[in-house]
Amino acid sequence: PVLLYRAAFAAEPGLADRLERAFQANGWRGLWRNGIFPYQHFHDDAHEVLGIARGEVVVQLGGSAGPEVKVRAGDVVFGLP
Repeated sequence: PVLLYRAAFAAEPGLADRLERAFQANGWRGLWRNGIFPYQHFHDDAHEVLGIARGEVVVQLGGSAGPEVKVRAGDVVFGLP
């Protein structure tokens, strides 16, 4: 299952820092900044949260049969095991 929260954060300067602080405040560890992988990627034994800090991109959510969705700066995606 995947949850998508549109415009969960204001797309303003410093968004990446605000996302990281919010994730850390909720106990989410293993933070990293990078692009989105160009291949299917998931964790079948852990929750995963993805904050879009800049730009927009089309991603396929929920595996190879999942829908393709455009996400933008300020959106947050939760992947559930």
